[in-house]
Amino acid sequence: MSALTLLIRGIKMSILSEVKKRRMAAMKEKKNDPNNELGTKEKMATYTTLLGEFERIDKGIKDQRAAGVINSMIENAKATISDIRERNLDQTKIDSIQIEIDTLQDLLPKALAEDDLVRIKGASSHIGEYMKAVREEALNQGKIADNVLAKKIWEGS
Repeated sequence: MSALTLLIRGIKMSILSEVKKRRMAAMKEKKNDPNNELGTKEKMATYTTLLGEFERIDKGIKDQRAAGVINSMIENAKATISDIRERNLDQTKIDSIQIEIDTLQDLLPKALAEDDLVRIKGASSHIGEYMKAVREEALNQGKIADNVLAKKIWEGS
């Protein structure tokens, strides 16, 4: 469950709190996954690494900065997968890194769908009204507004 899902339900949980909670759950789950069939080892390592990064940056890290750290880790992991593929190395390493990527992506709030942005554009008379409606819709759905994509849609690209 993402931090924004918890926000919608009326419980404000930061990304930092969510990572701590999920790390504890992964530690408990490890006992039930001795052969690591569910990727528990990778999830636990990802949460632990992420918490270390957060603490290194700021012990009370805010969600916006935390999301930036997560995105950076995702990009690094994707680059590592590309490097492994270029070198024709072990597929199990790629699988392990993909679990890390999936774990990290699950922590990030989802963006409004392009269809939603197009629908909102049709009901707006100027860009200010449009961008305000996009932010409100994102909040209502518990998602984030991709301002770059919204602007491209407004401009008709």
